[in-house]
Amino acid sequence: MTPIASMSRAFFSFMFTLTLLLFFKATTVLAQSGSLPEEEKNALHEIADQLGKKDWDFNLNPCDGNSNWSTPKRYDMPCDLNRNFLSGTIPKEWESTNLEYMSLIVNRLSKPIPKYLGNITTLVYLNLESNSFNGTIPTELEKLVNLENLILSDNNLTGELPIELNNLKKLTEL
Repeated sequence: MTPIASMSRAFFSFMFTLTLLLFFKATTVLAQSGSLPEEEKNALHEIADQLGKKDWDFNLNPCDGNSNWSTPKRYDMPCDLNRNFLSGTIPKEWESTNLEYMSLIVNRLSKPIPKYLGNITTLVYLNLESNSFNGTIPTELEKLVNLENLILSDNNLTGELPIELNNLKKLTEL
């Protein structure tokens, strides 16, 4: 990934988090009135547009439990552990999860990429960028039949790309 793209993702993540914090502060103050300030609605509209979210209704009160905000959809609740200085490797216990989104960029994870990641067949997005993984890409990742994005840049990987990655028919980003 280019430094510009990486900075763009970091900036978007920062802005998204900042906007959410502002949103929650505004909703706690205005929860009794059941509405958001117009500038908050505009910011959330921009975020929804960038995320391709068409189902957010900004006229509903997100605190009343009757809005579409309370229904998490794919990517709304990611396993995002970016920039935490985590070390070691990915826990084997994660192989029994139903994660769809796993992002562990800019940590200190090392050793070979675990073969058991191939058992998380629900994964749609896997980003292990900017760690210290070494060795080859495990052929077991071919079992990730739902995977659309596989990002492994800025590691210490060696060898050739496994031909088995051809079996990932939904893969759009490598």
